[in-house]
Amino acid sequence: MELHPMLVHLPLGGLLLAGVGYALAWIKKDDFFLKAATLLHLAASVCLLPAIFSGRSAFSEINASPELKVLSNQHELLGYVCTWVFALLLVWRYLKPRLARKEAALFTLAYFLGMGLIIWSAHLGGQMVYRHGAGTDLMQAPAVAPPSPAQSSSE
Repeated sequence: MELHPMLVHLPLGGLLLAGVGYALAWIKKDDFFLKAATLLHLAASVCLLPAIFSGRSAFSEINASPELKVLSNQHELLGYVCTWVFALLLVWRYLKPRLARKEAALFTLAYFLGMGLIIWSAHLGGQMVYRHGAGTDLMQAPAVAPPSPAQSSSE
């Protein structure tokens, strides 16, 4: 069983939900949402690390086409970029727990840009699985040519 699909969804959901929490904290000026979002942000960022390492391990085990390798490299690069973006945003929150209204809006905007990156990375991961069969039994099975029309009509 592939470990990466099991590990990747928790940080994705946590980071997206944290973004909603940061937006609500900014809109409602409520500390509860800010604390909840920061906690989710921290927990999901920590959970990104095993997801990344399991993804590297999963891809090294499959025989990939050139197109899938390009897609995988983009997905992996975005995974690293997202990890750094969310880590730097977490450092920003830690160094400045109380943000002025305009700075909080800028932080929330930067966070939403990070969310866009992680959604695009998830889309690429989905393309790897649903278009190319990465991590599925299709990838492990030997390629079998379909019967020619002459063979199927003679049967």
